[in-house]
Amino acid sequence: MTVFTWDASYLIGIESVDQQHQGLVNLINELDDAIASGQSEPQVELLFERLIAYATEHFADEERLMAEAGPELAQHLQRHKVQHENFSATVSMFSKQLACSHSTLGAALLDYLVKWLAFHILREDKEMGRLLGSGAAETTAESSCLDRYRLLDSAVAERNLLGALHESELRFRHLANSVPLLIWMAEPNRSRNFFNERWSEFTGLTIDALKADGWQQTMHPEDLPQFQATLGAAEAEGRPFRLEYRLRDHQGEYHWFLDTAVPRQQGERFAGYIGSCVDISDHKEAELLLTDARDRLGQQVQERTEELMASNHRLEQEQVAQAELISQLKEAHSQLLQSEKMASIGQLAAGVAHEINNPVGYIISNMGALEEYVGGLLRLVDHCGQEAVTLQQAGVEIPGLEKLKKEIDYDYIRGDIENLLAETREGAHRVKQIVKDLKDFSHVDDAEWQLADINRGLESTLNLVWNELKYKAEVTRDLAPLPPIECLPSQLNQVFVNLLVNAAQAIPERGTIGVRSFEQEGWVVVEISDSGCGIPAEIRSRIFDPFFTTKAVGKGTGLGLSIVYGIVQRHQGRIEVESESGVGTTFRILLPMERGELEKGDGTTPVVKPVA
Repeated sequence: MTVFTWDASYLIGIESVDQQHQGLVNLINELDDAIASGQSEPQVELLFERLIAYATEHFADEERLMAEAGPELAQHLQRHKVQHENFSATVSMFSKQLACSHSTLGAALLDYLVKWLAFHILREDKEMGRLLGSGAAETTAESSCLDRYRLLDSAVAERNLLGALHESELRFRHLANSVPLLIWMAEPNRSRNFFNERWSEFTGLTIDALKADGWQQTMHPEDLPQFQATLGAAEAEGRPFRLEYRLRDHQGEYHWFLDTAVPRQQGERFAGYIGSCVDISDHKEAELLLTDARDRLGQQVQERTEELMASNHRLEQEQVAQAELISQLKEAHSQLLQSEKMASIGQLAAGVAHEINNPVGYIISNMGALEEYVGGLLRLVDHCGQEAVTLQQAGVEIPGLEKLKKEIDYDYIRGDIENLLAETREGAHRVKQIVKDLKDFSHVDDAEWQLADINRGLESTLNLVWNELKYKAEVTRDLAPLPPIECLPSQLNQVFVNLLVNAAQAIPERGTIGVRSFEQEGWVVVEISDSGCGIPAEIRSRIFDPFFTTKAVGKGTGLGLSIVYGIVQRHQGRIEVESESGVGTTFRILLPMERGELEKGDGTTPVVKPVA
């Protein structure tokens, strides 16, 4: 239908402007039809966008015409710009409120357009048309006559538009009465001024009785406080609200309803709410049945779960006991293997040391005599050389001397022979030191608890494993003077070997290994750190477990750190680990300066933690 009918009363005398005004009226008619017929939200939004775009183009043309007319219309132009901006802002506001007030948008929009069309087009735009058309000021008589005509035109237009608004309201009431919902409208003071016929059919009350707050008497008393609180909070923020509550029908039975309400706007003023209630009793009943079934099922599941958890707990306890027994057997076996291994290595080392020690002693002793003999021979040769020079200066020739010196490269041999003797002596002492370190490492003569220097053990161990370290890392030492402590030196040396070899293997290419010792509050502390790949967080708690290894098959037994832990535990010490993936690892061994009365196996648990 056509809510605004275009006629000659809207003409202002400028053809282009009149055509644009007619285009605006046509768009407004389309928009009203779309809202009244319940078209989809995207379709209504599209009409809003068309209306705003068309109005913007029309306003620009009007302002251009007035600007071209010169300073005489400057004041009129400024007033037009303000009114144009207000129109665009108001229509944009209606567009933004489309999602929350679709059903009442038509009445509010028409109320605004009545005022805007009557005032702006019939007064402001007609005044603009007169000024642009004549360019002359009106006489008092002409102005009075024109004002009467303008007022008459405005009154006619307003009556036409109000009639259209009334027709639109009738369409809304017909639509409200035809849907299977309880539709209501409320004023800003919360009094409800509209109920559709479905309310009377459901409650048995007249519309007047419902408007007199009779509708609240049908609400369940337990739901009324929550309704009032929700409504108050929504009003304070000017926002929509949704609420479930119970209403009593004409037979006295309560039904569950979902009430959805959105605010109404008149211009920028809050004009109350419009809402619709849909019966959700069947949904609520199904929900209660589902909840009851879920509760019963949950109870059954809980009971069954408790039974399973009890069974699992018993099984876990048995598995823990079995695992502990297996672990003890594995640890005892590994310790036995290690003891046998260390005994064999000790005996072999002692034999090798003994067999090498005597020949090395001969070599070192003979090297001293050899150096003395060679020194004497070199002095003799030097003296002969000086005498030969003297004879040559006296004219006595020594045939073949210079030739022989060149053949044997005498000058080179003379300079190199002392270096050879020095290097040989140094190598012999190196062999002697290795034999000594090997003997110290094996400690076949020191298999019992005794006082020992931890730094000495570290030095001998570093010498023995140097071949494993020198190609992978630069080794730094920071060994503070330490008092001797009671220990099993050969076993502690095994600890140092395992940790140093592990450190070298943790470095992918080239890195650093640090060895540090110091005294701290009754403990001797040894730290061995590396710049390797670190220990992943997920396996740090397992590194001391027997037979746990991350190395490839055949590359490791998984006993190295387990043996380390067992030896430190036997010494009543502690072992701490700090590691960060990609940065490195530090093993810290704390040994008591005074050994107590604890038996083997009573040490403390290792501490494993990441670097902060």
